[in-house]
Amino acid sequence: MELIMSDAMQITNLILSSNHDVMKQCMHYTIKARCELIHKGGGVRMEWKKFFSNRILSGGYEYYEDGMVMDFAVQGNIITATVCGSRDYDVVIDTYDPQNYEVYCDCPYATNHDLCKHMAAVLYHYDDHHNAQGGHQNSTQHDHTLNIKKTLDHATHDELSAFLEEIFKTNEGLYNQFKRFVRAEVSSEDVLRYKKDIKRIFTTYSRNHGFIDYNNAFSFITDLRNFLHEQVEVLIQQGHTMEAFELSTYLYIMLANQDFDDSNGGFGDIESICTSMWLEIHNQSSLEDKRILFQWFMEYSHGKMIDYAEESIETFLLDNFHEHEFIQPKLNYVQKQLDSLEGNNSWLEYYNNGKYRLRHIQLMSANNESPEVMRQYCLEYINVPTIRIYYVQECMKDEAYEEAIRVLKEGKIVDQDRNGQLKQYSELLRHIYKHLKLEAEYEAELYQCLIDYTPGDLKLYKELKSLCTPEEWDIKREIIFESLGKSDALDDFYKEDKLYDRLLARVQDSNINKLLIYEDVLKPLYPKECLEMFERELMILSVHATNRRYYQELVGLLRRMLTYPNGPHRVNMIVGDWQVRYKNRPAMMDELSKL
Repeated sequence: MELIMSDAMQITNLILSSNHDVMKQCMHYTIKARCELIHKGGGVRMEWKKFFSNRILSGGYEYYEDGMVMDFAVQGNIITATVCGSRDYDVVIDTYDPQNYEVYCDCPYATNHDLCKHMAAVLYHYDDHHNAQGGHQNSTQHDHTLNIKKTLDHATHDELSAFLEEIFKTNEGLYNQFKRFVRAEVSSEDVLRYKKDIKRIFTTYSRNHGFIDYNNAFSFITDLRNFLHEQVEVLIQQGHTMEAFELSTYLYIMLANQDFDDSNGGFGDIESICTSMWLEIHNQSSLEDKRILFQWFMEYSHGKMIDYAEESIETFLLDNFHEHEFIQPKLNYVQKQLDSLEGNNSWLEYYNNGKYRLRHIQLMSANNESPEVMRQYCLEYINVPTIRIYYVQECMKDEAYEEAIRVLKEGKIVDQDRNGQLKQYSELLRHIYKHLKLEAEYEAELYQCLIDYTPGDLKLYKELKSLCTPEEWDIKREIIFESLGKSDALDDFYKEDKLYDRLLARVQDSNINKLLIYEDVLKPLYPKECLEMFERELMILSVHATNRRYYQELVGLLRRMLTYPNGPHRVNMIVGDWQVRYKNRPAMMDELSKL
């Protein structure tokens, strides 16, 4: 092992340099933790450990024991330090308020949780070093720094090398920090060690017959997220993209095959991080490395793991690798998926057929197929909605509007039972009609859309109203109202057209929530009716209210009643009745007293 003396000094300076921008940087990740002060012989010690989980404490203590707390300084009420590992994280502790210490860290974990292991490491260091010295560390820190530099100046190259070699054998964290500093290559042994770390996370949480339950799933996903950010992302930044790819895909495959409670959407979180990393790796890769990536995505896009995990891989494969040599293999892949469809009428078959047909035509375009070949393909599969829409959009680019209109009208007949498709076709037709200034056709399509495809769309309702004369609108809106039946969309339509008597009738047939929505327009016109509805609903709700939260909601409604004419009188009567009827509900009586 060779080490140049100047490099050693650089490392020392890196460790000893103070970061004056720490507070500014970390304020973006504010996490407050209450700590108690215990006075012992004039000293001050924070009783902080009870606020951390045992797992976080263990990780923080390991960092502290391994000497990963660097740049430790106390300036007035501010404690600052950098905790090192695969990457550095800045920690700041503000002790201005002795009853409410504020702790900051810029690690990914701290953005989603209260307290992280980096904070714990700094607090361990504070307990064992700063307090032991009576709070006078700053007065000796400069001399200590000079002593370190003096010792390094007198050390020989061989002595430094031998010393560091022994340290690195027992302190893997410091070794990784050193490798990152000198930008050393990542060996196959390093990758294996990283994989063991990934396995350790899975093993730690899957001890219950291999299943990770709800109570552990969140921490499990958090540890995986931290590994990706703290280890894999650093490798990408250092240019070790292929090693980062190997580790991220290894983790992704393990997660896809892990049985765990995903109620919180943890898989989607990790999936998003991995795909972002893969895109970064892809964009940095040479053509030779892209061939390796491409083979992996081809291999794992189908039949290797659970379907939703494969879909992300397939999407990445088809969305990227735009070089010409990859187009034909992707075409072959898509055709293979189309050939595997069984031809039944299931929703999944319908979805996959549309998805792969669209992919096929897009890849044909990327492969520079002739316009005529593309057109023939579209016409052959025109009854596939994704192809119909693609073809229409191409017609619109070529200003072949008559053909586009014909195909869209045909689609409305073919897909008359698929409301989502009808809505898309109608939107395209309206776009064309508007572009061509075909006002009558546009209004007719808008009207049909509001009646049949998107009933209750207030934006379309307002637009159609703006195109009609008052006489025409009086007729058309009644047809629209009738088509909606008892739909809640009627409420907004009545409000829009100031049909408040109809709106009141619907509110009276509903519950208090609907009254609260439209109270702003109904209260000035119908205060008596609104007040009666409040009173009626409160009597019903009071019977079933069982805890303080519900009592607070009842009092909130009473307060609204106070703003109505005769409201205070009605409220007094209700409160008096409840004080007799529900006198054995102390929480309710307490909340009523606050009224």
